[in-house]
Amino acid sequence: MMSVCDVVVGNSSSGLYEAPSFGKPTVNIGDRQKGRLSAESVIHVAPSTTEIVGAIKKGLTMDCSQVKNPYGDGGASKKIKQALEKYDDFSSLIQKRFFDYSLNLKKRELYEL
Repeated sequence: MMSVCDVVVGNSSSGLYEAPSFGKPTVNIGDRQKGRLSAESVIHVAPSTTEIVGAIKKGLTMDCSQVKNPYGDGGASKKIKQALEKYDDFSSLIQKRFFDYSLNLKKRELYEL
C-alpha cells in the first residue's frame, strides 16, 4: 500500500521507519514518535486541522526520491543472512542462560539487614 500512496499521514512508526525507504513523505501527527530519528521527508505537526492540512499540501509537493532513511538502506536481511552463513553450528547462538532470581533476592535481603 505504501508504494501506491502519495503521503503517509498519522502517528505510526511506519511513517518514520518504512516511508523514507519508499521515497514517500510522512505527516507525523502529535508527539507519539517524539525523540525518534526521522528522515527529511517527515513533517512533524501538532494535532491541529490547520497544521495537518498544510503539511499534507507540503508533502504532496515534496520530492523524497533521494531521502536517506536514518534506519538503514533496506538491506538488513541480506546482511543478516551473510553473517549467519559464517556459522556451521547455530547452537552457540541460541544457548540460554539460567539466572536464579531467588539467590539474587536473598543477597539483597542480606544487604538490607
